[in-house]
Amino acid sequence: MSEENLEVLTEAGLDYIVSRPLRRNRISKGVIATVSPEIKDKLKVWKDQKIPLEEQECFLDATIGGRRFVVSHNEEIARQTKRSRRSLLNQATLYIKWRVARTLGQHQGTIPVQGKALTHEETLLNLHDYLRDRKLGRYYRIGLDDAGRVRWAPDQEARDWENEIDGKLLLETTNLSLNPHQVVHQYKELQEIERCFRTLKSSLDIRPVYHWVDRRIRAHIFICVMALTIERLMRHRLQKAKIKRSPERVLEKLSFQRTVVARVNGKTIEGLIPPTAEQLTFFKALNIPEPQYKHLSDRAL
Repeated sequence: MSEENLEVLTEAGLDYIVSRPLRRNRISKGVIATVSPEIKDKLKVWKDQKIPLEEQECFLDATIGGRRFVVSHNEEIARQTKRSRRSLLNQATLYIKWRVARTLGQHQGTIPVQGKALTHEETLLNLHDYLRDRKLGRYYRIGLDDAGRVRWAPDQEARDWENEIDGKLLLETTNLSLNPHQVVHQYKELQEIERCFRTLKSSLDIRPVYHWVDRRIRAHIFICVMALTIERLMRHRLQKAKIKRSPERVLEKLSFQRTVVARVNGKTIEGLIPPTAEQLTFFKALNIPEPQYKHLSDRAL
């Protein structure tokens, strides 16, 4: 997305719905600031009226500089995002404290050195790599002080902004006939189409096609489209059951249930690992019968 491309669409008389980045964007910051008081009022009403968390979602309009923006806020997603980020930041902070203290202690002689002790510069690079790999770099200010030692602190401004945008989707559109909810729905329909293409190209590996005979190519694509249809059915049923997991993640969890073969008192016993409570939830949501199993100890008796 670029301003030039949006101008081309506008000059051609075409409507568009595009998402706006929520970070490091002056326009987005202004839009969020405009709708933030209304969202806070919604949160208070939801709390007072004891609205179920899964129903706490709103869609708001904002016009800035003659341009129409739509903001959706989902409180359930916002809380999940906050919990996940809090856990990651707690782990990262513990690691940073440990790494900095270890380097300082080794150079001061209070901690025994096993192998090569990292310099403060090497420690800084290590921490940068650690935060980069976990996409947590923006939450910390980290560098070397005048004495050449590692100094770090939480970037509170960045953290406050993340708390502000949790659960939010910001769209810009030239369409004036759709209400905010319809704008978001139309955009998510586009996302679903794009997700299908990504699934075909990544999860289902439709490319490259290692076939040269026409009928085999058709069969390969047919199987991929069939798999895509099943994936979409799974996604629909999971959403209906209000399970915030992707089909890929659910299949990964279900793959942990295995058949087993054991030798007990000279007898060969076959069975299934009992499904976990989470796996049973997935089976129910997908409308699949629960697996039939029997504990090995029971069968041995």
